[in-house]
Amino acid sequence: MKIICTQPNLQRGIVAVSHIAGQGGTLPVLQNILLKAEKGMITFSATDLEIGITATIRGKIEQEGAFTVSSKIMNNVVGLLPDENVELEVKGQNLHIKSGGSKTKINGIEATDFPIIPTLNEGDGVLVEASAFKKALSQAIVAVSQDMSRPELNGALFRFSDSILTIAATDSYRLAEKKVGVVKKEGAGLSGQVIVPLKAIREVLRTVEEALDGRVLIATHEGQLLFLSTDIRIVTRLIEGKYPDYEHIIPKTFQSSFVVQKEGFLRAVKAAGLFTQMGVNGINVRLHPEENLLEISSQNTQTGENASTLSVSGNGVAGAIVFDYRYLSDGLNTIDQDEVTLALNEPTSPGVLRPNGKDDYIYIIMPIRS
Repeated sequence: MKIICTQPNLQRGIVAVSHIAGQGGTLPVLQNILLKAEKGMITFSATDLEIGITATIRGKIEQEGAFTVSSKIMNNVVGLLPDENVELEVKGQNLHIKSGGSKTKINGIEATDFPIIPTLNEGDGVLVEASAFKKALSQAIVAVSQDMSRPELNGALFRFSDSILTIAATDSYRLAEKKVGVVKKEGAGLSGQVIVPLKAIREVLRTVEEALDGRVLIATHEGQLLFLSTDIRIVTRLIEGKYPDYEHIIPKTFQSSFVVQKEGFLRAVKAAGLFTQMGVNGINVRLHPEENLLEISSQNTQTGENASTLSVSGNGVAGAIVFDYRYLSDGLNTIDQDEVTLALNEPTSPGVLRPNGKDDYIYIIMPIRS
């Protein structure tokens, strides 16, 4: 194999896949990335046996072939090269790298030892806008559970329809749900629902670029899911199991619903969080509708107390509820507009956060019961 490409292109391909290399156990070849030059394409691949990532870069192919080398070493070596053309050539069991006055020889492993990354049929799937999709993933994954005893909650639910992709996640303490428009169906499209591992979602967020008019194709087949963007291909195993039927916990009506400035609300929540009882993390949220005020407070007998009042608009009844300040601040951080709506019922019922005036995203938080 012999290829020539620019240092930035080479580094972009290596960085895209190297993060997953070395996470699949002790097999030496899993510490490596696969370099392949064939049919006019130069690709870099890595896998941990659960997720496989392939990046395609531009370059000149002088001789087709494939080889694997250490991801860590390759990443470090290429990162130190100047912004010039780089020549890579396989000779025997070594990869020779030349650029300017630099010459490097890296020991490697034959490509035949590298695990096969499944290829999924791209004929049936859905296309979503890359920037909207990444935003949706970021808003949903804050609620993914870290409890390994319930694997079905260690990922996000993807529910497909002809025009909407719904992404949801819950850890039983909070729930996030985001709806994304489907730009186009490919073939028969997708229907039903799947559970996508958090690790795969993080790789999508890390590698998929938000180019103008950029799109991501999503396709599934026999327990695998494909994310395909312009030059990144991610294949992941899906999580088996039944996702909880969460929709029945979403309140349909509310006793109180009011609008508040997000940044002030977030600062007040964080300030109150400094004085919560250890191990409880509860802060009091009290509505004073007759004064159009929201009070956020906490008290700790050892460290002190804090209280903030914020102006609000809306309708409701006087009352108080206790939330875990961490979950409340997580929810506020996922909303990227100036005003949020907080809707409440009894002190034992969940509260609902959403961007003011929008209904494509909701963040539900369970109260702490006294």
